Amino acid sequence: MRTIIQRFVEPHARRAHLRFLSWATIAVIAILLTPFSSAYSGLAWAGAAQADDGVGTTVTYGPSGEIVASGHAATVMISNSTTYETLQLLTVDFFVQSIKFTSDEHFMIVGMESSLPNTPASIVFEWDGSKYTRTKHTEDGYNVNRMSVAHDDLTFATMMENGNIAEWKMDTGTGSTLDLDREYPSPHTGQITCLDHSPDGKYLLSAAEDGIVILWNRSNLTEETRWDTSEKISDCGFSNDGLLMAWIGGGSLYLRNNDATQSYRGQHNIHQNSTRMSFLDSGTEIAILVPDVYIDQMRVINFISIESLPYFVSRTLQLPHQANMFSIHPNDNTIAISTNSDLVAYYSNSVATTLEQTSLKDTDQDNIPDIYDDDDDG
Repeated sequence: MRTIIQRFVEPHARRAHLRFLSWATIAVIAILLTPFSSAYSGLAWAGAAQADDGVGTTVTYGPSGEIVASGHAATVMISNSTTYETLQLLTVDFFVQSIKFTSDEHFMIVGMESSLPNTPASIVFEWDGSKYTRTKHTEDGYNVNRMSVAHDDLTFATMMENGNIAEWKMDTGTGSTLDLDREYPSPHTGQITCLDHSPDGKYLLSAAEDGIVILWNRSNLTEETRWDTSEKISDCGFSNDGLLMAWIGGGSLYLRNNDATQSYRGQHNIHQNSTRMSFLDSGTEIAILVPDVYIDQMRVINFISIESLPYFVSRTLQLPHQANMFSIHPNDNTIAISTNSDLVAYYSNSVATTLEQTSLKDTDQDNIPDIYDDDDDG
């Protein structure tokens, strides 16, 4: 696939990179004036992209690593992952909650907060050779903040309004509405907090606020295995090689083998309020987001080494700003973070670690470090 960035045609392609300079300059100055830890994460502040709208809710790298899609209110910004320049801005119907790409980036799916009946809940955009254009949508779903694309790029999964789980056809349907491919009779109660297809296409992993984790057999829509826990599950997923599955909840990270036994692999204590997890492509670590500020702790992304037992925190990236979600570049060298604002923050191992901050605090979570903030009310 020829580089997708070269194929974008967008008259406003360079404005975002220029507009973030003042914020980036402030952040870098703050970093330089701040003591740094000897336990580096290997990632340092690398810049930011700026959208036209605030309230950044989600962010994801395209599988090629060349583009980043982020949600800001009811818009999607597609950026160059290297220069942070805006390549395309898309306006959707409601607040963006999630974004996923197919493996070839030909389709992009946007999940929204759709509280009204018979209104678009998730939208598919198709690459037409120069930009993404809207095609069809689903109308089932209230808050589509969890999605997963199947291994063959033919379907994607979301939670339905009746509590079940649906897999929708990617590009077929009647009129503007996508066809339903399959429906899982889910026993979950409350919000489903994670969905992920296994890389081989055999299984779908789901978990919810009810503490239930289910491994679904996609061929017959039945439960292969389930685990009942007493704690809300925040996130889950398969490793990129498909050998492991993991979930976080109740202050623990749980790992199991994805084989005929689904046997226990290991466990590690994490922060009680951890919200998001992601396997690194290397398969040696899992990154976990702790988005809350405490008296003695900043927001962090902890990297858990899972190569052997006992698991341990191998490194920590401390964050001086809000963080709703993060996405890791396919080669593991950069992280993009949604900041609940018009900025998408980037941290990279290509920046000197002497710039890595570890103690900038932002108690009122208004994206202005305490040392520069004149108030504490956000």
